[in-house]
Amino acid sequence: MQKNFVLVIFLLLFTVTNVQASWAPIAGEISYQINESDRIAVGNVTNIQEYPEYSIVTIEVDEWLMGQLPSDEIEVITQIGSAYINSNEPRFYTGESVILMLQDVNVNEKRFKVTIGEPGKHPVSDRNEIINELGVNSDSSKDEIMNEVESTTKSDNKTPFIGKNGLVFILICVVFVLRRSRN
Repeated sequence: MQKNFVLVIFLLLFTVTNVQASWAPIAGEISYQINESDRIAVGNVTNIQEYPEYSIVTIEVDEWLMGQLPSDEIEVITQIGSAYINSNEPRFYTGESVILMLQDVNVNEKRFKVTIGEPGKHPVSDRNEIINELGVNSDSSKDEIMNEVESTTKSDNKTPFIGKNGLVFILICVVFVLRRSRN
């Protein structure tokens, strides 16, 4: 009975190690996402290649709203894979139509990541709102907006709750408890 209890505790703690910090409230604002993005694309998900720690999502671009490229197809890299889930990353589905706030990873290879993770992925129904914000942002000073954003956000939203060192510590404690309970 005690072994089962320890095992359940270990599994709960193990799942907590993949929990990521949440975004600052301003990350949900389209104006913030635009200022953090290199490009904005409207398109359809045509393919998803899943690897253990990441996925490569192929997007057929219908329209560039910002930072146009001559490419009709791009790849978006997410930190979601067959063996790793990051709750802050956007999830994609084949055939889905999306608007993506993008940051350049390798423009020559047409590879990008979604700005700020999940908040940077929008349904196509947000198109008019995004276009309106693009117009507003082109009229205002980007430096003013960035100063406001820097004063209200934290520097890193990818800090694991426990991390690898915590996992090793927990594993050692569980082994110690199990050995002690046998005696």
